[in-house]
Amino acid sequence: MPYVNRSSFTVNAPPEEAFALISDLTRSPEWATNPLTVEVVGGGPLGVGARYRSEAKFMGKDVHAEQEVTAYEPPTHFAFTNTEGRERYLHDFTVHEQSGKAVIERTITFLVPGFRGLGIRVAVPFLSKKFDRQATEKLNEVFPG
Repeated sequence: MPYVNRSSFTVNAPPEEAFALISDLTRSPEWATNPLTVEVVGGGPLGVGARYRSEAKFMGKDVHAEQEVTAYEPPTHFAFTNTEGRERYLHDFTVHEQSGKAVIERTITFLVPGFRGLGIRVAVPFLSKKFDRQATEKLNEVFPG
């Protein structure tokens, strides 16, 4: 059974600029809470079907993953699937304006089998607040207002 985590970030930027940042996966290292590199696989324009490859260090683990864009509707909606072996993570973002700032709402659906999936159900609710705070801080470093 999937586990779903929702979070929201308010950043000092127009929604169009915030959308441009989060939808360009090669710019993810600018606001990621862990060391990360992302490269385009196969070229082509940003849009549904665009593919990427990433390497990250997350909680002491080396993570090698592939991403594919599943929704691209500038400047309000962006989604991609992150695949790491048998594990899949569905990332879905919406962006809107509120009081002159961009509000980024993110939903991550964890499709992780076995004991690791159970561990995610236990750990993510506790860790997500910390990671969300760090991501908001990093986003506001990119957009100091």
